[in-house]
Amino acid sequence: MQKPGIATIVWVLVVVWLGLSSASASITTPVLALSRASTATYASEEVLKLDAVFPHAGVIQTTVELWVLVRSLDSGGAFALYTVPGGTSEGSLDLLDDGLQGDDVPALMATGAESFDGQLLFLGVERIDLRLPLALPPGPAEAQLFLFDADGAVLSNAVGFDILGVELPEDSP
Repeated sequence: MQKPGIATIVWVLVVVWLGLSSASASITTPVLALSRASTATYASEEVLKLDAVFPHAGVIQTTVELWVLVRSLDSGGAFALYTVPGGTSEGSLDLLDDGLQGDDVPALMATGAESFDGQLLFLGVERIDLRLPLALPPGPAEAQLFLFDADGAVLSNAVGFDILGVELPEDSP
């Protein structure tokens, strides 16, 4: 009986490695993480800047729907929900009082009305900039990301920040 040659052994190792790496890639869950949130005011608007970690560049493409929740911690579930690539709604949902859980996502998505002043301003590989709606009151708040994969909602961690509040000019409606 002839012993396998080096080329055969290398070929078997490559096939086994490819099989294991594709199997492990198929069972991983996307990781969404927020590392920092900060706000700044410009004229009559407030901008929230989120530093984020995405699993791959596909998250910032329009084929994957990414959601950003901004919720006030002091005002009974007041929130703004941003859909990437576009659209913002705002409202109030008591379920959010203890933070966003996976089971809360369908109710959250069905609640709220269109926001005319909340807007996605910038989406990059490591940062998201949002214009906050004026309806969110000043005070402590938090932001959280989520998306959907085959297993359901994938939630990021929540990061805290303070909504500064914007003073409107006296002649505004």
